[in-house]
Amino acid sequence: MDLQMKYIYNHVIIPRVDYKAQLLVWTNSQTEKLNSTCRYMFKRKASLPLTTPNSIIHSSLGYAIKDINTIQAQRQLSRLYNQVISKDCKQLQSELLSNKSPLAT
Repeated sequence: MDLQMKYIYNHVIIPRVDYKAQLLVWTNSQTEKLNSTCRYMFKRKASLPLTTPNSIIHSSLGYAIKDINTIQAQRQLSRLYNQVISKDCKQLQSELLSNKSPLAT
């Protein structure tokens, strides 16, 4: 049952959350609440005690359940990397420094 829950979580639930979060950037409190709910569900369905340390759930030596904060950071870095690769750095810099950019202050 543990391996089934791991598969369902990592290959069904997480990709759905990741897809829905493509245009969103969640705050730490939002991702922590979602992680907490997912960990609770995983522990309950896998018949683990609720006192099982979260580090065991997320560790590659344990169940290797993906963390939503990590997934969000990977997606953002991948998106930024793709933007830098697709445009030359000078063009990207001029866009970031333009008045239209939210980063320009």
